[in-house]
Amino acid sequence: MGLVFILEQESRRAVSAAQQCVHPTSGSLRVFRHFARLEVGFVKIALSRLAHLRVTPAVGRSSLKTLLQKKGGQKMVKKTQSRPILVWVISIIFSLMALSQIISQSLLLFLSPSLQLPEVQSMVESWSVLDRVSPYVVAILLLVSMVQLFRLQRNSVNWLAIYIGLVFLLSIQQAITTKWIDNFGVKGLISAFGGIVLFLIALGYMLWLRKREVLT
Repeated sequence: MGLVFILEQESRRAVSAAQQCVHPTSGSLRVFRHFARLEVGFVKIALSRLAHLRVTPAVGRSSLKTLLQKKGGQKMVKKTQSRPILVWVISIIFSLMALSQIISQSLLLFLSPSLQLPEVQSMVESWSVLDRVSPYVVAILLLVSMVQLFRLQRNSVNWLAIYIGLVFLLSIQQAITTKWIDNFGVKGLISAFGGIVLFLIALGYMLWLRKREVLT
């Protein structure tokens, strides 16, 4: 009888174990549902990140395209900007003046003395280093200013202002040291400073162009 009782107990345990394997308990079911929810959550997160990765490059490409279009438009506007007629006139005339000054100064310094008048030769021999070099300096300043003006550059105003200031100082220095008034009279002095007034008018026009953003 004892052996039969033991066999019955073992058989009952085997059946209950089999039932547990076939039919999950409520605790196992809760664990299963928990893992199922976690899996669904991970899938949602992965899908949202994938969508973000798909949208972000498209937004970046569109922003870059818009920026390039704006820059291209600004360059096209700058290239197609018309150059005023007075800019052509001023830059050409003053550039020719600068080149003629360089040529004339070179002829005075390097031309053979036998081809020069005695008065001119004596005047050149009395020149100091400043008198020999300064015409080249002011001519180069004027030439650079006019090239920049033709290119519609803002710094052309600064170059011309430096040129006018230097010419004014050199004119005063020559009028004092070389007895300019005695040699050329008041008319010569007025004509010399009249040229400076002409450059001041051109400077005012260039400042007006810079204010209107024609010079960039």
